[in-house]
Amino acid sequence: MGYTQFTVDQLEEIISNHSPKTILDFGAQNMYNQPELPAPYAKEWYENEKKMKYVSIDINNEHGAIAVDLSKPLLDQTKLDERLIDQYDLVVDAGTTEHVGVDGKHDTEAFYNAWKTKYDLCKNGGIIYSENPKTGSWPCHGFNYHTLEFYHQLGIALGCQILSLGEHAACHNIIDGWNIYCSFIKPTATPFISLEEFKKLTYKLS
Repeated sequence: MGYTQFTVDQLEEIISNHSPKTILDFGAQNMYNQPELPAPYAKEWYENEKKMKYVSIDINNEHGAIAVDLSKPLLDQTKLDERLIDQYDLVVDAGTTEHVGVDGKHDTEAFYNAWKTKYDLCKNGGIIYSENPKTGSWPCHGFNYHTLEFYHQLGIALGCQILSLGEHAACHNIIDGWNIYCSFIKPTATPFISLEEFKKLTYKLS
């Protein structure tokens, strides 16, 4: 989906308040808050302006991203260095995991694997920021749609501190362009929930 001005504002606040030094981006994302196209990559913003160490994962290897299939367990992918686990101060999913499925459709285990990867790549005490389509918005855009209740339930299950949670209309599309956003602190040494626990969370399919 890429970074809008809303995304950048949310990340600016996180960076200002928590001073992360390393960033793992889900997707080689573009900065769509810029006045001219083609939109630059987020990598330049993080490295040049924020002076952060930047790494992205993207199945298409775009712009130097590490190829990762988010539908599969992270450590089953032999090309990914296991030392990446628990390494990043900030992990950002700005419009990626809604696209994770199998054979062009929703798959609960694939969605779970994407979320577990997001969690596992973040350092204990680090911050995870997610911004994805709200249930009932962005029709046919992806396979997985979030609700506010999803994050309330996830926060309780993990015992994590939620820093921000809400919804906003991306690109001023108040008709069917709403996203759910959330930032939370990864609890120290708390493993991600099981697949069976994940299945009980409230989210919607495409």
